[in-house]
Amino acid sequence: MPVARRAELVDRATATGMLVIEDDYDGEFRYDVSALPALRSVDGGRDCVAYLGTASKILSPTLRLSWLIPPEPLRANISEAVSVCGEGANAMSALALSAFIDDGS
Repeated sequence: MPVARRAELVDRATATGMLVIEDDYDGEFRYDVSALPALRSVDGGRDCVAYLGTASKILSPTLRLSWLIPPEPLRANISEAVSVCGEGANAMSALALSAFIDDGS
């Protein structure tokens, strides 16, 4: 989606109270041109975009690691839901992925 349409979507979502879920699983695989900005990084995006991703396609499905960065008002409810369902990440795998991301690999 072109940058102008991304901004338009975020503006509309903000104006209507809509939540946009962005799964940017292949954003880093644009070799011929610069990567487009994530919707969450567009002005106002932090208020209406839930950004999610997984290591399954970019590293390995056996890691079973994913992430979600929701708008602030949703964080407490999502944290509670994750606690109740009992799902979680393997701590060692999560720390390894974090180090991988932090050092720019």
